Amino acid sequence: MANSSKRALRERLGAAICLPAALCSVLLGIVPPPAAAKPSGSLAAQVMAIAASYQGVPYVATGYTPAQGFNCSSYTQWVYQRAGIDLGGAYTVTQYSRARKITKAEAKPGDLVFFYNYPNNFIGHVGIYAGNGMMWHAPRTGRVVSLDQVYSSKVLYARVL
Repeated sequence: MANSSKRALRERLGAAICLPAALCSVLLGIVPPPAAAKPSGSLAAQVMAIAASYQGVPYVATGYTPAQGFNCSSYTQWVYQRAGIDLGGAYTVTQYSRARKITKAEAKPGDLVFFYNYPNNFIGHVGIYAGNGMMWHAPRTGRVVSLDQVYSSKVLYARVL
């Protein structure tokens, strides 16, 4: 299936959050990586399936939809919104302020992971924790939504599920 066809299918399925993750994976040509842990609840599983379904959507700083591309916080807002959860908009600080803070040891698939700068105490990036030190995120210009390692120790974890 061509990338443009996959993207069109992703957009059509964006609201169809009740599809089983395996079916979405087959339809979208996405096979969940073995490194991601199994989520601990049906809502978390739904969030993880939705997050994976947008793999390959380009990072666009001003994007808010799959058609436009995503920035980090618009991606998390879009994913959770499809699971029926409003994170308060596409702004990392707002998302962090509305979530329940948890420790790294408490983090489970479906939680949020926020990256911050110590000297400025500024939250500058957010992703969706996938377990085993991995996260789904819209990384930066030139990259696409992907499953990557949590690449810094300067992170905060939070739960909205």
